[in-house]
Amino acid sequence: MATQPNVPPMLSGMSREQWQEGAWRIPVADQSTNEIGMRIRATGAAKAGWEAMKLGEAAHTVWDRGPGKSALNLYVIAIGRLRGRRLAGTSQGLVGLMPADVEIGDIVAIIVGAESPMLLRPGSEGGAYKIVGECYVYGIMDGEMIGTDTVFTDIDVC
Repeated sequence: MATQPNVPPMLSGMSREQWQEGAWRIPVADQSTNEIGMRIRATGAAKAGWEAMKLGEAAHTVWDRGPGKSALNLYVIAIGRLRGRRLAGTSQGLVGLMPADVEIGDIVAIIVGAESPMLLRPGSEGGAYKIVGECYVYGIMDGEMIGTDTVFTDIDVC
């Protein structure tokens, strides 16, 4: 299978549509809010909110679900919950939201039992890794990076 242009090799199994979804899923860490205020995985309403924001539409014009509950308003609320995060990429071409103090050399790690990938900072001179915080990385949030050939490594964390 040939690698798709502009798609990191690690995500080459992703369809073009899935890859393009990242444009609206990443800014909200693939989360939205339902009618009763619970966080859920981003839905078509989140995509509509993204489209409305791109077009500069008024908040009430798209997917209106009552006062203050338009798709655009819900999308903006989802972005607001992610204060302290910034867009960042990995050396393998993955993109996501990381803690604001991410630095070059930090490592995105899948930690067995954790709900999200974690951003780790290597310790000095081979010391323990410091946990910087959790992160959202598009394309690896549903176990895509774990396979039959995955090698697990024990590390020290402080």
